[in-house]
Amino acid sequence: MSASWFGCRARAGEWALVVTATIGAALGMDAAGLPSAALFAGLAVGLVFSVLRHPDLAIPTPVNLGAYAVTGVLTGQLMTIDVLRSVSTDWLPVLCSLLCTLTLTVVGGPTLERMTALDRPTSVFGLIAGGAAGVIVISDAAGADARLVAVMQYLRVLVVMVCMPLVVIVAPATSSGPALPGTAGGDPAAGLLFVLGASVVGLVFGWLSRIPAGSLLGPLLVAAAVALALPEVAHPPPTFVQDVAFAVIGLQVGLRFNRKHLLLVARALWAITLMIAALLVSCGALGAGMAAWTGRPLLDCYLATTPGGLYAVLAAAIETGADVPFVGSVQVFRLIAVLVAAPLLAAYLNRARTT
Repeated sequence: MSASWFGCRARAGEWALVVTATIGAALGMDAAGLPSAALFAGLAVGLVFSVLRHPDLAIPTPVNLGAYAVTGVLTGQLMTIDVLRSVSTDWLPVLCSLLCTLTLTVVGGPTLERMTALDRPTSVFGLIAGGAAGVIVISDAAGADARLVAVMQYLRVLVVMVCMPLVVIVAPATSSGPALPGTAGGDPAAGLLFVLGASVVGLVFGWLSRIPAGSLLGPLLVAAAVALALPEVAHPPPTFVQDVAFAVIGLQVGLRFNRKHLLLVARALWAITLMIAALLVSCGALGAGMAAWTGRPLLDCYLATTPGGLYAVLAAAIETGADVPFVGSVQVFRLIAVLVAAPLLAAYLNRARTT
């Protein structure tokens, strides 16, 4: 038998170990209640495996593209008529909070750059509040260091979750809202067909239009258009589809880590944590301002503007009796708006870096 045959068997064994470890880590993180378990389990397993065992293992490009496309579809199909209706009631304060959040990111990024050895694109994308998986993908295409962005995104979501119980105590809900429209489960087979079809069409659209990060934004725009025009077609897929896509994105980033990146993260951890705390407090102030402007309960507005993970925020809104449609709609609107605006932000940062 040739050496290449043994090499293929060894590589297959390594992939089996990586996949098994990722599944185990995701299940463990999910059981512990940690956010975005599949995404960050993949990141952690990829990081450990790359640093300790095999630094040249990499996710094949077609698999990466598939994960990006699925992530785009899952994000785009959240943009429904119900979301637009909920946001339109208080569209001006919602728009102002979105612009203020983006401004905080643009201002916070250069501040973090001056405090650490991180470059500006990495600092800015690491602080962006909304859609960690999508931000990681777009940051990579924009020239930021996706490995460091992924770590910062996880810390952001984790800090928000840790602080959530305190916020609920300080600002309890005053009323109970119904469930977010459009999040109920549907036909799994129809959901799989929708994700597959929208992914293929979106990838082709992204390639033909040459939009930045087209492998994610193409499917996102296609799925959003279908969800708005033909909501009966945009069936939600089984949850494992999202888990697999997020795990692939996490692994793709984690497998590119090395000891130098770990050392850089360790040295910058204090500054990253400080900036995330400042972002959290600033978004809390935005929530208070929105509550004063709209007359809505403070908890509803804080959850709507908090820079945390979408599903973690929705869970907190449901458990506390907050207005789930409003909270979820504002979060979804911000998530999609941020991902669509991210390439423009990247172009601005690249121009600023070259001048």
